[in-house]
Amino acid sequence: MRIVSWNCNMGFEKKRDVVMSLQPDIVVLQECSAKDIANTDAPFKHWVGSNKHKGMAIIGFANYEYTIDGSYTQEWCTGYLKHPSKKEELISSVIRRINPYSMAEKS
Repeated sequence: MRIVSWNCNMGFEKKRDVVMSLQPDIVVLQECSAKDIANTDAPFKHWVGSNKHKGMAIIGFANYEYTIDGSYTQEWCTGYLKHPSKKEELISSVIRRINPYSMAEKS
């Protein structure tokens, strides 16, 4: 499984091809816009943030069944986004919480 994490500094749309050339299964993007994620062709995408131009996203490209863990809430994530010093903890927690993607491949 190939996981890519990138702080795209609000430049995902301009640099999308670079990320796609890596052929990731899962991408974790920091500082991306909701619009850029909505315009991404992928079987799974989830964006969070209090500023529509600068949030965090998880995009799944692999042929898996993706689900968001039931313990996840927007309030939980927004609290972390207000504290930039907790970025690594946030990424780890979101992957752990959203990664109860049942990783069984779709048939």
